[in-house]
Order: sequence, then structure tokens, then C-alpha cells
Amino acid sequence: MKIEILDKAAVAAAGLDVPDIYYLPQYGSTAELIDGGQWECAVAEGGTFFFPYIRRSIPIATGEWDLVSPYGYGGPISREDGGLARFRRAFLDDARNRGCVAEFLRTNPLDFAERDMSALHVARWRPHATFAVNVVDGVEAYWEHCAGRHRTAVRKSVKSGVSVREVAAYALLDSDSAFRQLYRDTMDRVGATARLKLTDEYFEALVSGLSDHVSVIEAATSDKVLAAAVFMRWGRRIHYHLSGSSPDGMRLGATNAVLDYAVRELLPADGVLHLGGGVSGGDGLETFKRSIANRQLSVFLCSTVVDEGRYDELVREFDADPDSSYFPAYRA
Repeated sequence: MKIEILDKAAVAAAGLDVPDIYYLPQYGSTAELIDGGQWECAVAEGGTFFFPYIRRSIPIATGEWDLVSPYGYGGPISREDGGLARFRRAFLDDARNRGCVAEFLRTNPLDFAERDMSALHVARWRPHATFAVNVVDGVEAYWEHCAGRHRTAVRKSVKSGVSVREVAAYALLDSDSAFRQLYRDTMDRVGATARLKLTDEYFEALVSGLSDHVSVIEAATSDKVLAAAVFMRWGRRIHYHLSGSSPDGMRLGATNAVLDYAVRELLPADGVLHLGGGVSGGDGLETFKRSIANRQLSVFLCSTVVDEGRYDELVREFDADPDSSYFPAYRA
């Protein structure tokens, strides 16, 4: 199998049939700013197989690199039944020959199940819970069966005079917009890493490339916005992408109100709203998302040493702990 490596312009021109927004080159432009590398896509057999990823140069290792799936979710896609393993073997051989040392993947929970993992040819993997909402039995049936704490929070927001509205995606370009301010404050409050303190350049890439697929929803009282979130839409799929709230918003259930609006107004009857998961299993964010969801899924976190000899050398050169839980260890 011949592997072609395409840049963003070539992939856009090729018109690949992608199942989700995370595989688009326009999304890749935003992920480059978080993951710190260059987006490219491995393609085979005219687009029957493809795999977008972020290629990252390795300091002090000229010409060598490692890769991560773009921020969020991803993984290789096969449009041929049973063909994924063949594509993966060809890709890993090609990547090794081009100087790839290691690979870290976060699979898309809507595209991969545990039964698919053997075809990925990854060295190690572990599941991480994510959560979703569907309304195949109707919105009211979902509402009656979601956790009582979510229903209570939504009702509290209504009684407190909180209203919910959708605003234009272009509002994200204003660094002083309600969402941008709430997001900054939230990232500071939770001690987020620097990569998630998103810049003007990030929001410019998001809006310029994906504005037709982005919804911004705010929950506000008469005098201030208490919570806001960015959702990404692709066909029947809705992703809860970014979110921020004030302490008052948390107290009044404003984020619950935002998500209730998304279920009622954005989610198609046969669609899925993917909420994502927590930072670590059992944390407060996971508990919150679990209370809203009626489906539990898994993202698989996959680590593969592509070139074992060179990987071991880099671990020694960086004086890294080879048994580190961080992967790749030389970046710990």
C-alpha cells in the first residue's frame, strides 16, 4: 500500500469524506496552535484510508519527529471493511522510514470501539470515559431520565432569571467578548496548562475556518453573562468544545442551562451531543458530564514507539526516566 502525505491545502482540494469535524484541515489549523506542530494527513488508495495528525519536531534530533492526534479526538479512518489493520501497518512502516520516533493517539469515541483496537497496532492503550446525549426517544424522555442534579440546576437557573441565547461565532474574535473573558477566568481558576490558554490566533483560526460549524451559546441574567460555551457541529454530531463560567454561574446552574439549550435546540432527533470526559477519572468535571449524559463512551489513549532504537537513545540523551508515565518519556 502506498502512503501519500498531504498538507492542509491538498487535503482540502481532495475533498475527503470525513466522519467528523476533527479530521478537517481547518480544524487542524486550530490544533497546531495547541499541540505545537504541523498538521498533515496520511492518505492511501484515493482517500479510502486517511489519518490526520500533528507532526512535532523533536528538539536536538534533526529531521526526527513524533506525532499526536489533533487536540480533541481523531485516529485513522478506513472506508474499507477490515482494511484498517493493513493501512496501519503501511503507515507505521512509512512513518518510521520518514523519521518518526513515537506516536500518541486519542481516538474518537464516535468512530472507535474497543473491538477496533487490535487493528490499530498500538503498543499500549487505555480507555478513558467520555459522555454523550442522544434524544432518540424524544427530548422529554431524555429529560425525565437524566440525573436529578442536572434537572435541579436547570430549574434553579430559570427561577433565578437566567436566559439562554445563541450569539454569532464572530463574537469570538473579540478578546473582550463574554465567552473569551469567562473562558480565561475559568482556565485561571482551574489551573489549566498554558496550551489551553487560547490566544487571538486560535480564535481567528477557529472562526475563519469553521464558523459555519460553530455555535456559541450564552446564559445570562439581565445584567451579565454567567456562562458560555462553544459547540462544534458536523452533520448529526455536536461537540461540546470549550466552556467557561463565573462563580455566580456555577452557583445558579448557568452551564447546565447552556447544555439544556444545546440538547433542545441544536441536537437533531437522530444525533449525538458529545460532552467529552473529565481530566482524570472520577474528577468533578467527569461527575458533572455524567449527570447530563445518557450514554457512556470511551476514548482510547494509545502510545506506540515507532522506532524503538532511536526512542531509547532519545530517552538517554534527554536524561529522562524510561519508566515515566508520560509519553513519550523524552518530552516529560
